[in-house]
Amino acid sequence: MSSRTARRSAVVIVIGLVVGIGFAIAGIGSSDSRALPVPPTTTTSTEPAPIGGDVGEPVIATAAQSKIEVPLGRVVVFSLGDPGAGRYLAASDDPAVFRVDNGGIRNGAGAVVNAGGRALAVGKTKVAVQYAGPGAPRPPVRFEITVTESAD
Repeated sequence: MSSRTARRSAVVIVIGLVVGIGFAIAGIGSSDSRALPVPPTTTTSTEPAPIGGDVGEPVIATAAQSKIEVPLGRVVVFSLGDPGAGRYLAASDDPAVFRVDNGGIRNGAGAVVNAGGRALAVGKTKVAVQYAGPGAPRPPVRFEITVTESAD
């Protein structure tokens, strides 16, 4: 047998092994009942799912608003501008109705993170958002928040 024939035989054997292993992995030609079943695909809606699942959009509150109506479970973002080197501190009169989650700051990357919170129970409460930091003192911005039954 010449070296050329031996190389061709080796290549054919390798190709045969690769194809055989591929068929074995794919389960082609196998009647093994232990093969994993393929789950059926079902489509119940042609509408795309909202980003973030069933989480609703946040309610954006500005200094021009004094009364805000918020569906139960929604997040409120207090958009009061750039705090610069300071921060906005928010406080709720009734944290059982509306819980403040964070204060407004400018983070290390230079982005403004607004103060905000979440509507936890149906009812009314007052929230005050106060600037704390360098510069002239600013009066607090006050909001009356009414949490209503979810609109969903």
